[in-house]
Amino acid sequence: MNTKAPQTTVESLKEIISIVTGLTITNSTLVLLTKGTYNDIYPITGLSGISILLFLFVTINVIRFYHGNMKHINSGYLRDYQGFSIRVSGGARLAIDFFVIFMQSILFSIMSFYLFDFNSFIPVFLLLLGIDIIWNLSKWTLDDRKELVHHKVWFLNNLICGIAIAIIFFTIEGNTKVILVCTTLFANTLLDYCIGNTAHIIAANAQTD
Repeated sequence: MNTKAPQTTVESLKEIISIVTGLTITNSTLVLLTKGTYNDIYPITGLSGISILLFLFVTINVIRFYHGNMKHINSGYLRDYQGFSIRVSGGARLAIDFFVIFMQSILFSIMSFYLFDFNSFIPVFLLLLGIDIIWNLSKWTLDDRKELVHHKVWFLNNLICGIAIAIIFFTIEGNTKVILVCTTLFANTLLDYCIGNTAHIIAANAQTD
């Protein structure tokens, strides 16, 4: 049984996520330029390469997750011009989705404080990936073929890259670990965008069959 709820409800939830996302990007910039002191501003040339890479990674992935999560909310709950349909009676699905998306946003916010602490930054990201993997796995029962393709793609990409990052992070030391982890981080991001776009095309073609 589907229930109806005001469109303003989901729009308000989206605004909360947008605020947290904006604050995360702002804090990442402040931490980078002040080296976490929030006092003196340091020139870019005086910053470490790894901190700049982690800043770029946080910024790109905040946008990546925000974009994907907003598309998920829009496609799942804003299909009707007059409002939206909640798939689970009482709005349980919306509550779960919002909680997971909000937790992801908070984890990105935490990561923004660790641009100069690689060994603290990576475990937080692995936790975020773990939550996303479990969440996407729960979506495999969706009736919507287009949404199901997307969630399977995101699940496999994050699972494979998450396992690779964990193995590298906990078994290798020194600069080699940093290089391999950063390479895998950006590969995960790039694959998400590339394969995600392909999934859109496959799902669209599947709906026309």
